[in-house]
Amino acid sequence: MSKRKISSYFTSTSDNSKHFIPDQPKQVEKEQPIIPLLIEPNKESNTIVTSNSSNYTDIGQVVSGSIILNDFIKFTILEKNNKPSEDFVFPFSLHNKKGKEEKRYLRLNHFQKFSWLEYSKNENGLFCKTCVLFLTTTMGGAHKTEQLKRLVTKPLNLYSKLLGKDGALEVHNSTHYHKKAAQCAIDFKITYLNPNREVINMLDSQRKKEVAENRARIRPIIETIIFLGRQNIALRGHRDDGKVSFDEFPIDNVDNDKSVINEGNFKQLLKYRVASGDHVLKNHLETSTARATYISGFTQNEIINCCSKVILDKICSEAKEAKQFSVIFDETTDISNISQLSLIIRYIFKNQVNEKFLGFINCHDYIFEKNKDKLLKDSGVNQDPISEIQEPKITGKILGNAVVQLLQDFNFNLDNCVGVGTDGCSVMVSSANGAVQQIKQFAKNAVHSPCSSHALNLCISKSSNIQLIRNCVGVIKETISFFHLSAKRNFVLKKYLTGHKSLSSLCETRWVERHDSVLQFKNSLVNIVETLTEISQWNDITSSAKAKILISGLCTCDFILSLNSLSQILSVTYPISKILQKRDEDVVTASIHINNVIDVLQKYRSSCEDKFKCLFEESKLTFEKLDVEMKLPRLVGRQTHRGNINSGSNDPLDYYRINMYIPLLESILEDLKYRFLSKENENIVTLMLLVPSCIIKIKDEETYTTFKKIIQVITCYSFFEHVPEELINGELELWYAQWSKQETEGKNICKNALDALDECHHHVFPILHEVLCIICSLPISVASAERTFSTLRRLKTWLRSQMGNERLSSLAMLHVHRDIDINIDNVIDMFAKMKNRNKNFIL
Repeated sequence: MSKRKISSYFTSTSDNSKHFIPDQPKQVEKEQPIIPLLIEPNKESNTIVTSNSSNYTDIGQVVSGSIILNDFIKFTILEKNNKPSEDFVFPFSLHNKKGKEEKRYLRLNHFQKFSWLEYSKNENGLFCKTCVLFLTTTMGGAHKTEQLKRLVTKPLNLYSKLLGKDGALEVHNSTHYHKKAAQCAIDFKITYLNPNREVINMLDSQRKKEVAENRARIRPIIETIIFLGRQNIALRGHRDDGKVSFDEFPIDNVDNDKSVINEGNFKQLLKYRVASGDHVLKNHLETSTARATYISGFTQNEIINCCSKVILDKICSEAKEAKQFSVIFDETTDISNISQLSLIIRYIFKNQVNEKFLGFINCHDYIFEKNKDKLLKDSGVNQDPISEIQEPKITGKILGNAVVQLLQDFNFNLDNCVGVGTDGCSVMVSSANGAVQQIKQFAKNAVHSPCSSHALNLCISKSSNIQLIRNCVGVIKETISFFHLSAKRNFVLKKYLTGHKSLSSLCETRWVERHDSVLQFKNSLVNIVETLTEISQWNDITSSAKAKILISGLCTCDFILSLNSLSQILSVTYPISKILQKRDEDVVTASIHINNVIDVLQKYRSSCEDKFKCLFEESKLTFEKLDVEMKLPRLVGRQTHRGNINSGSNDPLDYYRINMYIPLLESILEDLKYRFLSKENENIVTLMLLVPSCIIKIKDEETYTTFKKIIQVITCYSFFEHVPEELINGELELWYAQWSKQETEGKNICKNALDALDECHHHVFPILHEVLCIICSLPISVASAERTFSTLRRLKTWLRSQMGNERLSSLAMLHVHRDIDINIDNVIDMFAKMKNRNKNFIL
């Protein structure tokens, strides 16, 4: 192969300069919408619009006439951020200067200085978007005889002199026609956001009448969709296309070709409204053309999305007003085997704790399709662009970057994120590659708040390391499963049970139900054995044999004593497990509750002889009722597979206390201390001293060192890094004096951060008020995310398993946030502005 000459790498030109675009794909700037919303094509309109469509934001297509301008497109272009994205490759032009070619680049500061400056990918140059959109003529100059080209009808692609007195951008900015176009842009935005101020609408009464009539037509349709969404009722039917038919077709009329078809709940409810006297809706359905009924599946999705966006706008506005917030997220797999990420935001609004659901996200679709390049790049994951085979593995880094990207899509300031709530799985909490660590790289003020309920449940599960307890739990599961798998067995069980008619399973995710199940089983043990005794006498070989085996497992000293010991401990943790799942609890209250549990269990351990003796006496009553002989298990000199500590006597009480009760207490205590009393979040423990019940315990001689420590923690947050330490110390002194005085006067002292926030006036204590908001914003549980998974199971059933993720998330928003009022007028306005409609809904 012949070598290329050096001259072949250059092309000659007669011009003194030329525009050069790097041989790399330029990235179209990413928009930052308040709520990411994808609008599908509508059968009722010939126009297809997407909220992030590049066709509507490239000014070059407006200049070339590729698209027809309307108010929506104008407003979209004006509101678009003109600054290029981070991965944008800035073009340059080549200029001959003294016989030498020099490069002159387009730079970021050009866009920062002139907000009207826009780069067109299609035309490969710069335009003034206000002049392109609002100039009524392309002729300029003193006598209106000069053709306006640069930045108006032709792109500016020579970058040698843009700034300065004679710079192209400075000169254009000072022209009369540009200033006139800029004023027109300002007036247009005011009119677009306030349509009633437009002159044509003030004069055109007929248009007002038409708009009012159209809004009245679509209002009952929107109300029906909201009702079905709130109640979690499916909208679609098996055959629900076309217009609503009000004809009645009797089932017994075999001569009629038309059969009775279930058109779905939505259309049936519309018929019910018409039958109930809604004449406006009836007139709309009977007189509208097939392309303007607004009841199709596509329009349903648009209205559902608008309703969801109204709710999201309210939540986001409250969270941004609150400033500090925490993010809670968890992942599960739905009935369609799709990995769904539930995103929750926790914030303080009007001194009330709010944990609000923001939606479900299809993890694989979001990470590996929509934001693949950015998320993988930020995660440092090397992917071969040539290879088509890629394992869609969701690592902690990728998941963390996905959460960060979602928060940025909602326009949240990540510096205001003070907490991250997750469960304790390694993908979330790994110190090397966990999702929490990845989020903390972007949210500098965030700390990890592990789920207290989940940790408490894991501590209880840790007791399964004790063999007697593990065997006991296994027998309970088998017994409950034995009754649940057969209707006739369950029927017999109901005859013997008193107070309740079934046995609760040992649920793996609903932690309170596990407590209920064990306590319920203990109280019903005698009735369960009586039921099994009856079943063991049946002719059914399978049922009778299994019942006999279960009786042998239940009627033993090992099982009864283990069950009673486990019930004693669960009775202590049961109320705490319920409290820790409340939304309005804070880290201070959670810490107090956990410390109380540890104190009680430590007392049990220190007085284990007395406690177990009482428990043993209680078990004797069960032994007598079930005719169980109290005896020791077989003892050998060497035993490695079960507890076999020699108690020094043949007393069963001593044996089970040493081999079962004490190891159970010590195992749970050790795990509780490890999970809840670790020094992982020392800063939060220090800030907890601001709670009045804690601050009054500080001695006067210790205030200086304690306040110094608190100030060091407070100034670690970026909110307070420039606040003088003297101001913080002054507020601490006042806060300490206030509660010391109230304690002396015998008044009530606040015991948690939320109550303290009510008493902390933000005008008197502005810094401490914000710090208490941070404490209250920290999550203590991921129970809110678990609740949304229950919603997911109710919403995406087997019959609705093919539902799209956007529709799923929007319907979940309607169903979960039933407390948030939806303004129908706002929904109509948003629906009308999505794209061009066949009917006018706004002035």
